[in-house]
Amino acid sequence: MIELIILVVVLVWAVTMVQKKKGPAPAPTAGQQAQPKTGTPAPVAAPRLVKTLDIDGTNRFSGSALFVKQFGLAPQQVNDICYVNGPLGKDELSPRARSCLELVFAEGRHRGAEVVQMLFENRPLSPAEALFFVLVTPPGAPKSYIAGFVHKAVTPVTPPART
Repeated sequence: MIELIILVVVLVWAVTMVQKKKGPAPAPTAGQQAQPKTGTPAPVAAPRLVKTLDIDGTNRFSGSALFVKQFGLAPQQVNDICYVNGPLGKDELSPRARSCLELVFAEGRHRGAEVVQMLFENRPLSPAEALFFVLVTPPGAPKSYIAGFVHKAVTPVTPPART
C-alpha cells in the first residue's frame, strides 16, 4: 500500500515539473482578444512539425526504422531516431536527454517498464542496452511527438579499411 502512495506522489511531482518546464500559457485563440502587456516577449509561434531530434549526448541512428514496430510505432511515421548506449545511469545522461526521458514518461509515450525503472528506481542501462528516442509524426498531425524505450545496444558500424 505504501508503494502505491509513493508512486502516486512521484507521478504528481513529475507531472508538476513537466508542466513548469512547458513555459508560458498558450496564445489567445481567434475568438479571444490578446491583452498586450508591456515588457512581455513576443507571442510564441504556432507549433510546427519537427523533422530531427537535437538531444545532446545522443547518437543519430542510421539503420532501418523497422525495429520500432515491436514497440507499437509505425516505421513510416518515424522522422528521426537518437540513442545512447549503456552502461550508464539516469544521472549520467546529458541534461537534455534526461529532460526528454522525463517528458516521454509524463506524456505516456514510453514503451516498456525500463524507462520507468530508469526514472524512479535508478536502474542503469547495461552494456548490452541503449536508450532510444524516436521522433514520430502521425499522418495529418499538427505536431510531432517523442517516444522512448530501452532496446539492445547499437554496435557502431566502422567502414572497411582500404587497402
